[in-house]
Amino acid sequence: IETVDLFVPGRLCLFGEHSDWAGGFRRFNRDIVPGKTLVLGTPQGLAARVKICDELVVTATNNAGEKIGPWRCAMDREELRMAAE
Repeated sequence: IETVDLFVPGRLCLFGEHSDWAGGFRRFNRDIVPGKTLVLGTPQGLAARVKICDELVVTATNNAGEKIGPWRCAMDREELRMAAE
């Protein structure tokens, strides 16, 4: 496979913004009460064309159609961790 097209749909929180995943913080702070949320997927989202390689290359296009990047980082656990921090 040369490339793979990916799409991650957007989400719309009707109530309980982020309480679906943020509830995991209860394991650190028991004072946080359990929450509920109603989340819907949307046809808007993030699209990407990807291929396996030795480095992470990120290029984006802004709303004006201008290309941003590329930003590059080796596909190395430590380098990726440092870039994320």
